[in-house]
Amino acid sequence: MPKQYIARAGRTTLKLSLVEGTKAYVQLKREVEAEGILDRDYFYYVKLFLFVFSGFFLSWFILFLSTSFIAIILSSILVAFFAVQITGFFHDAGHRAIFKSSKYNDIVGYFTCFFLAYTYKKWRVNHNRHHANPNEEDMDPDIERPMFSFNNDQMKSKKGIWKTLSQLQLYTYYPIGTLTAIYAQLANIFYFVKEPRKTKYWEKLLFAVGITLWILGPLAVFGLTKASIFYLVAY
Repeated sequence: MPKQYIARAGRTTLKLSLVEGTKAYVQLKREVEAEGILDRDYFYYVKLFLFVFSGFFLSWFILFLSTSFIAIILSSILVAFFAVQITGFFHDAGHRAIFKSSKYNDIVGYFTCFFLAYTYKKWRVNHNRHHANPNEEDMDPDIERPMFSFNNDQMKSKKGIWKTLSQLQLYTYYPIGTLTAIYAQLANIFYFVKEPRKTKYWEKLLFAVGITLWILGPLAVFGLTKASIFYLVAY
C-alpha cells in the first residue's frame, strides 16, 4: 500500500499518496518562486548584520564601563538581547536562506556560532531533524531534555536528579527553561567528546575559544561579583 500523507486546509482533510504529495509540493514551490518569495535580499542582511553586531559589541563595551548595579543589569540585558539576534543568522544560514551557495551560508553559520560558543554543524543537523520530525518523541532532538519527560516511558527511564526534576516539571519547567542557552553551550562539549570523528580540528578549536571567552572572559575582565550578575541576568 503506498504511503499516504494527510494535508489539512481548514476543516478539509486530504489523503495524498507519495506521488501526489510530491506533485503538489513541486507545484507549490513553482508558485512560491514565481512570486519572488524565495529571492535573496542581500541588502537586508547587510543592514541587519551591521545593526546586530554593532549592538552586540557596543553592549559589551557598555557592560565593561558599567559600575552600578542597575547599569550592569541593563547592559547584561542588552548583551543577551543582541546575542539572541545573532542566533537568527546561523538559523537562516542553516536553512540556506541568506546565500544561494551552501558554502557561503556555512561560513556565516560558523562565524556567527563562534560568538555564542555554539557548534554550527551539531546545531544544523539537530535543527534539520527537528523540522523532519517536529515534536515527535524520540525523533525530535528539540524535546530531548534530561530534566523533562514527555511521556511515561521517559519518566521511568530517568534516574537520580533527572527523575526528581521530571516529577516536579510542572513547577520547574519555566525556571529551568531559562537556562536553555547555557545548556546548549555545554551540550557541545559532550558532543565533541562523544562524536570526536564527526568534527574537524578547527571546529573544535573554534568552539574551545568561544566557550572560553564566554565562561572565563567575564570572570577575568569583570571580577567575580560583576561577572556573577552578568551570568545570572544574561543567561
